[in-house]
Amino acid sequence: MDNITETIKHEIKTQYQSLRRFAEESGIPYSTLTNCLSKGINGTAYNTVAKICNLLSIKQDCDEKLVVYDDKFHDLYQKLTVLDDKGVHTIETILEVENERCQKERDQIKQFEGLGYSEGENEDKIRRMVRMILEEELHETIASAAAATTSSAE
Repeated sequence: MDNITETIKHEIKTQYQSLRRFAEESGIPYSTLTNCLSKGINGTAYNTVAKICNLLSIKQDCDEKLVVYDDKFHDLYQKLTVLDDKGVHTIETILEVENERCQKERDQIKQFEGLGYSEGENEDKIRRMVRMILEEELHETIASAAAATTSSAE
């Protein structure tokens, strides 16, 4: 199933708990919804897809990339827009550190998977082990980033 259809299914389930309830509240016939979600949203009329996305607070970025603007997103966005230069620098630094940490963790896990060790219960053990190793490195990186932020602010 395509990404758009999967996102819409997920959001309907999350926000309305059932397809029938969404159909009733949206005014879109239940049969139309079941048809487009079972076959894929691509064959559905544009106006219907636009209405569904609007009701679910889904903004289509381009063909296959969807962004869900929920309350958490709006809250975070509102907080980010009031930051001064120091706050923006701090958030950028933290995001960079976290992105590197997550990428490193994914790379480590891929290395283990490549060796055939991440099947079944071993996968969880490997992920925990990699996280423990990276957690030590993360504490060192955060301390360095905090020191750099403090020194650049002065």
